[in-house]
Amino acid sequence: MAKLGEVCLINPKSCTLRDDTEVSFIPMTKVGEHGEFDASEIKNYSEVKKGFTNFQNGDILFAKITPCMENGKGAIANNMKNGIGFGSTEFYVLRPDTDKITSEWLYYLTTWKTFRKEAERNMTGSAGQKRVPKTFLENYVVNLPDIDTQKSENKILRKVDDLIFLRKQRLSKLDELVKARFVEMFGDFEFNPKEFPVYHLCELCDVGSSKRIYQEEQSISGIPFLKVADLNELIDTGKYSCSTFIPLERYEQLLHKELTPTENDILITSRGTLGKCYIVQSDDEFYFQDGMISWLSNFSPKVSSIYISYLFAQPYIQKQIESLQAGSTVAYLSIAMLKKINVILPPKKLQDDFATFVRLAPGFIDVHTHGAAGVDVNAADEAGLRRIAAFFATQGVTAFNASVLTDTPETTEKCLGAIANVMSDRGKGAQLLGAHLEGPFLAREYKGAMPEYLLREGDENLLRAYQNIRRNHYL
Repeated sequence: MAKLGEVCLINPKSCTLRDDTEVSFIPMTKVGEHGEFDASEIKNYSEVKKGFTNFQNGDILFAKITPCMENGKGAIANNMKNGIGFGSTEFYVLRPDTDKITSEWLYYLTTWKTFRKEAERNMTGSAGQKRVPKTFLENYVVNLPDIDTQKSENKILRKVDDLIFLRKQRLSKLDELVKARFVEMFGDFEFNPKEFPVYHLCELCDVGSSKRIYQEEQSISGIPFLKVADLNELIDTGKYSCSTFIPLERYEQLLHKELTPTENDILITSRGTLGKCYIVQSDDEFYFQDGMISWLSNFSPKVSSIYISYLFAQPYIQKQIESLQAGSTVAYLSIAMLKKINVILPPKKLQDDFATFVRLAPGFIDVHTHGAAGVDVNAADEAGLRRIAAFFATQGVTAFNASVLTDTPETTEKCLGAIANVMSDRGKGAQLLGAHLEGPFLAREYKGAMPEYLLREGDENLLRAYQNIRRNHYL
């Protein structure tokens, strides 16, 4: 066990160089939420020696201010001009003692959800300007393996990163296809060649946020209370791991007053990364932080949620958001700003045709899955299976087969019944194609991880019973 302050320098002293020495300049925008690091901008030392944070190749950058910290901004500094960089003062610089800890292992530590959540709980300062104190990093205790073990773990984590990168590439290609179809159907909105009518967003829906939930109303259990980092996680992965809740009684009060989001409403990130959209699903049960997250509801019959969510990803909207930020030191999208957004509105039939394309766009088919988004197929009810389907749709998977592990007949029948009912869903996430039974009719010598006491000899009657529940749907 060791404290971070014992194995790395936190904010080491800045170097001194000749004024004409070229160095890399890395503002907060050049550091991503998944380790991305862009060192291409070059400045002379004389331009950056005052008012910026200094670092060198191999240092870890850790964003300390909200919401950049919660969103995961951080990276290993690399490939910098002359090995030296300067950037935002909102970075902590962690310089590893290479005899004790590797740069990669230290970086992966700072990306762990448990680390980030603990950092969030220790933030100080006023709302919107909260920062992780240096003392948190200095005193954070970590179970530190030896250097050889760290290097072995780094190899495994790099492979995981590579798989994630490949998945993102595939999703990016699918996203490009959908965006290309958007332009093909509606034209380039920079010029509005089809002369569709233009409305302010507030003319098409209600634009607002949640009822303010004060800190003393929050709790450690109950209904999840999403902050902007949690919403970003939900948009990117289909699930969230928030650490803040509100009591069920408080949520029911809000629900009774119709102050909670309902199916097909849209939540929009309004701090940090601006304009990312999440379409509320029928089984969602959470509340969210006002100000940081905006809420579009009560849509006019002439507009669809899917159209609006994809419109917000278009340069046409993003440029409007950027122009509204003029003179602002913090990326923020207020309700007043949102109301001013100009929306080009094609006919509803055309919007609906686009929504159908989005649902049917070419994608992956997952033929063997035991769950996703925190849901286990063997324990899932219909709502759980629909959550899996909604998550897969965000990951480029258009259809999937639910795999049921060897279990008791009662549990298996319950799983198959839920699967059969959800298979009839259309246009609500990835399509559930059927069930894949992993047992119980397995040879004991080839049972793998299946519990031996649940294995059975071939039983035609039981198999037919299962088949009837699934309405003869097999792969």
